[in-house]
Formats: sequence, C-alpha cells, structure tokens
Amino acid sequence: MISLALKNIWHRRKRYGWLFIELIAVTFISWYVIDRLVVLSYQYNEPVGYDRDRLCILSTALDVDLGTDPNLVENKDTDFRGLIGQIRALPQVERATPVDPYQMMDRGFNSTNGCQAPDGTSYYYNTMFYISGQDFFETFGITTDGGEEGLKYLSDLDGANITVLTRTLAFVLYINKNPMEVSDSLYQAAIEKNPDAESWQKPNRVVGLVDDVKPKSTVSGHFGLEFKPLSQAAMAAGSWDIAIRLKPGVNVNSFVTQMNSSIKDFKSGKAIAVDVRSYDDISEEFQNRESGPERRLDMIFAFFFLFNVCLGVTGTFWMMTRKRSEEVGVLRAYGSSRSGILGLLISEAVILTLVAWLVGCALWLYYALGAGLFMGDIQNGGLAKSWVEIFPLHFAIISGIILVLLIVAVLIGVAGPGYKLSRVEPVDALRDE
Repeated sequence: MISLALKNIWHRRKRYGWLFIELIAVTFISWYVIDRLVVLSYQYNEPVGYDRDRLCILSTALDVDLGTDPNLVENKDTDFRGLIGQIRALPQVERATPVDPYQMMDRGFNSTNGCQAPDGTSYYYNTMFYISGQDFFETFGITTDGGEEGLKYLSDLDGANITVLTRTLAFVLYINKNPMEVSDSLYQAAIEKNPDAESWQKPNRVVGLVDDVKPKSTVSGHFGLEFKPLSQAAMAAGSWDIAIRLKPGVNVNSFVTQMNSSIKDFKSGKAIAVDVRSYDDISEEFQNRESGPERRLDMIFAFFFLFNVCLGVTGTFWMMTRKRSEEVGVLRAYGSSRSGILGLLISEAVILTLVAWLVGCALWLYYALGAGLFMGDIQNGGLAKSWVEIFPLHFAIISGIILVLLIVAVLIGVAGPGYKLSRVEPVDALRDE
C-alpha cells in the first residue's frame, strides 16, 4: 500500500504541489507559535515543590505611629505573637507561620546571591529567612527526608551561620560530596584560623536538605534556594506577614471570603490583620506582573492561529478527497476493498504531511539557529536544566507536537469524505463523474 501511495503522490504531484507548500508553511509558522505557547505553559505549570493548594497569606500591619511609641519593639513582639495565636486557633487552620513579605515564593526576592561551584561555574540563588520554632517548613508543605520529624527539626533550627539548602543547590555547590560534612569542616577551619571573627565573616554550615522548591513559577528548571533560620527575637525587629495552611477539606476561597469579611476582628494590641489572599491568587498576580497582558495575547493569538490553520488544512484535504470519486470507483471496480481504499487515501495524506513536516522543521531550524530563536522564550533559574534548555530534546518535543497536530487535522480532512467514498458502489461513483 505504501508503494502505491507513493506512486499516486508522484502522478498527482502537480495537484499536490500547492498543498505540499501549504503544509511546509504551516509547519514553519506553527513552530514560532507553538514553541512559545508550550514553553510558557510548561514554565507556569511546572511543579513548584511546595504545597500551595491550601495555602493563604495574611497581610499584617501596625496600628501605631512609629515615631511616638517608645516601647514599639517590645510590644510588637508580644502583639504579633498574639495575632498568630488567634489565627492558629481558628478551626479551619492547620498551621501558621511568620513570613517575610519581601522574601517569599512568587513575591520576588530583594537580593540574589552569587556562588561558584568547585568546577568554576558561577550560579545564582536566593535566600528565604524564617523564624525558628514556628512550623515554617510544615506550613509551606516543603518535603524532606525524615517526614514530619525531619521538617520539625529544620523548622526549630536556631543559631547563626546555619543554612538549609535545596537538593539541586547542594549538588551544585558540593558535587558528589556530603554538604553537611564539607561545610562543617570549612566552618571549623575558619574558627581555628580566626577565633574572634564576626558572624558575617564565618562560612555557613549546611545542616539540612529539602526537596527542590521553585521560588518563581515563571522560570523553568531548578532555581537555587537556601533557607536561613532567624531567632524568635527577629519577630520584633522586622515586618512579617502570616502564612496559613488550611486543614484538608477546607475550601480556600470560602475561607478567604469569610476572613476578609471579618478582618477587623483579628487584632492583638497594635498588630492588626489587613487582608487574606490565597497563594494561588498571589502566584497568578506574580505571573501577570512578570509577563503581563503580553502572555495572554500570545495565548489568544496562538489558539486562534492553530484553530484556523487546522481548519484550513482539514478543509483542503476534505475537498481534494471528495473529488476523487472516479478514482475510487475504478479501484472498487477492480476489486479493492473499502478498508483498502480508505487506507490508501490516508497513507497518501500522511506521507505527504510527514515529508512537508520534515522540510518545514528543517527550514525553521536553519532560520532559528541563525536568528537565535532556537530556545524559545526561556527564563531559567540558573541551576539544573529542564527539557526546554536541552536543545535536541526541546526540538524533538516541539516538532512532535506540531506533527501530531498536523496529522490530526489531515486525518479529519481525509477520513470523513474517504469513508463515504469507500462505501459508494463502483457504478454510482463512475456515473457521478
């Protein structure tokens, strides 16, 4: 059947010429549209490494004139603890923890740290601070070895020059070595060399590892992140919001609505609650701020383009297949089966599409390499690469998606009229011609 399909394509090459060019053009243009759409969709929906489904953020403030209260620091600590206690006492709340509103996942980070791996490669990572003894890791749903006990240990860490790393960051900094042992040895050596060194002059000791966390949902790959504990006294010196983890089965939207309707009731001394938002809403706002309306317009354009292209390809094959009733009648007269005729029509269309797809992808590759577009619209965290940054894999996946779309459009265009033609009696088909 394949050989017969190839012969038919060759004999009908003049009729198929414009269709062949159309399929090449569709493949080329689809690369530009689909590549961007797939990459952005992947980046925005890639697992973030922490459980934000039942997570909310309560914004807080101080109902006080900062310049007239001499006991602000002492009162702030007591008042903020009281406010956290009120939140934890709610029947819908499973856990709550203080969080820095300026150093938090999908809210951005004020500072980026540079580091150099043993192989000389430079990397960047962010630091997220947390208050010791306040269920930080349990509240955010970050995972580690040892289950709940391991998370409890990390949340209760206290002391200077200690840090908790994500696994990918630890691997980059301590390739094939135990980060706890190496960092502890470096710390001890620094102490012996300079016993009177200030805290900021000493290296950090890695005291734990957590599974990878993606602090920015608009990037691909594994973004480096470290967690540094602060003493409980830090609650009196900084500005903190409250992360809330709801109990299983609690509707997040209903909780947010209920809390905001009675937000004035949550007050402890000078510490007051301002509003509550779900973490999904915060992440969506962050994504919109990063890419803005441009991303939505790209997606609308992509779906509009793909719909019209598929409709055009389907319609073209539909019309060309319907015009082959005379040929089908002759084949039926010579004893061809219905399934054989349908298979022949489909084989011709698929072969033509495959060749056009190969040519279109080759043309796009040549163009993209020259124009620097071969990686799509990619932002990476700078550590381990995802598939979008591994060029052969990236090219293969996007090409495969385009091929599937083309094949589906072509099959719809051929199978419908082809099925009807294969059911027509030979005499009727020839008479119609």
